[in-house]
Amino acid sequence: MKPLERLKLKFQEVFSLENAMPLILFLLVIFLFSLTWPIWSDLFAKIKVILMPFLIGFIIAYILRPVAVFFEKYKIPRFISITVTILGSIALIVLLFSLILPSMYDDLVQFSSTIIEGLQQVYDYYKSGNAVDTPLLDSLFKQVMDFMDSLIGSVANLPALASNIISKM
Repeated sequence: MKPLERLKLKFQEVFSLENAMPLILFLLVIFLFSLTWPIWSDLFAKIKVILMPFLIGFIIAYILRPVAVFFEKYKIPRFISITVTILGSIALIVLLFSLILPSMYDDLVQFSSTIIEGLQQVYDYYKSGNAVDTPLLDSLFKQVMDFMDSLIGSVANLPALASNIISKM
């Protein structure tokens, strides 16, 4: 058999309709899915709301099961081992948040005040180098500074905001 004929047969074998059909069907499904996305997005949002508690529960159980098994290995009853594991993990989470959140809050306040100082320096530098009065820039700067001041004021409400965000998840 000639090399060209062998190549032709190999090409027909590899690129046959039978081999390409799964790929064609997959691409067709993706295309149809993209055309009907507004319908599917609402459905996926509802499914997400329904399945999220189960997913979170599965993740917690997956993480905490080895600890419960460790206690059971030493002949501690399952109820006690699970209770100790859950209470210990809750205590660990509370401890971590109580250690991390205050320093994060202080850093956020310092960062926002640094941003305000930097914006003020940039604005002062622009005003010193530009003799033309620009009411639009003055108004924009005033709005940005008011926004930053309100942002710093809302940093005090950060714990309530965090609990609100967590409750909406």
